[in-house]
Amino acid sequence: MIINESCEKIDYLFELINKSKISLLGYTFKQERIKDELISKIPHIELQEVGSSFSMRSYIRDSKIDTLLNDKRNVNHFLFDINNFRVGTDGQISRANMIQNTLKRIQQELFDTNFKLLITCPIYNPMGNDEYNFTNGQTGLYISDFVGIIKEDGIKVMKNRYGNSQINIKYDSK
Repeated sequence: MIINESCEKIDYLFELINKSKISLLGYTFKQERIKDELISKIPHIELQEVGSSFSMRSYIRDSKIDTLLNDKRNVNHFLFDINNFRVGTDGQISRANMIQNTLKRIQQELFDTNFKLLITCPIYNPMGNDEYNFTNGQTGLYISDFVGIIKEDGIKVMKNRYGNSQINIKYDSK
């Protein structure tokens, strides 16, 4: 643990997610409940059936139409849970490569919009120390402005293009 780490309140997490075009929250399956609680506090549209033929532009168009026709509040976050990613049966390309290609395509399609992407991804700890790996590759880590790891007592900021990294954000789910 780094001695100079600071501890922020949970509002700081939501501030970072709102500043960032692309955010990534990693979680172990033990912290899946905390992940669900956190994302429930962010108005979002879940990207349901993401696969190789996925188009972000169609989700953006549908969101705009739904907002206009149904007098709904404008939601500008899309949620992409890596666990919901579907791989075709052609077997030509690995799941990690398909996720990488899809994330890069989403990044390009979001570039000139006001929409933001929140990625949730399972992580694992192969060494039993404080180092975590993201399931199905590191692309989300590279393209994100903000990366946080959900732990039992809070969120560890791993990457923050808008300020300090290596910050702990306290989370109390009571």
